[in-house]
Amino acid sequence: MNGAPFFALGVDPGTERKNAKTSPGVSWAIVEHGRGGSVRWVEAGSFDPSLATIEAFALRMRSLGVVGVEVAQGAIFDPFRAPGVLEQNVVAGMLLMAMHVQAGGAQLVRLAPESWRKGLTGKKTLGRRSDGVTFDQIIERHLRVTVLGLPGTMSNHHRDAVGIAVVAGRAAQRGMVRPDGTVETL
Repeated sequence: MNGAPFFALGVDPGTERKNAKTSPGVSWAIVEHGRGGSVRWVEAGSFDPSLATIEAFALRMRSLGVVGVEVAQGAIFDPFRAPGVLEQNVVAGMLLMAMHVQAGGAQLVRLAPESWRKGLTGKKTLGRRSDGVTFDQIIERHLRVTVLGLPGTMSNHHRDAVGIAVVAGRAAQRGMVRPDGTVETL
């Protein structure tokens, strides 16, 4: 990144949309990274993942500078979560491949959930703190301070997509993205 403003896409890959509020499918958000570290919200949306919708989405997003996609890493010990997480990673892989083909010059960034959350807040953010505040609330607060023009209400998945776009853009600006798309320790 040469210091010029650029747009970053954050993608929270999901599976089939069962309930638009709790399971919106693939959620995405675009932010603009400006001069001096400013970040401005642009737009967000969701779609059900299929090869056709992923290809159409990638084609629409081909002019972006940075594309960040959440990819689960490590072992999954909860047998009830494992199939869903694996399915999400398949969707994430399809998105990364489509974006690689369509987005030409965009820098692709793969972020584990723990990695982008820590990159945003500076803390390990899972579960609930001893004072009862959830880490989702902490992430929301960080985004409200960091991102100009953020809508008053948004789903958790869109909020996560905004966080992914912010962290992916910062990692690209700082030269922290490895050739394989992973990020050096944030």
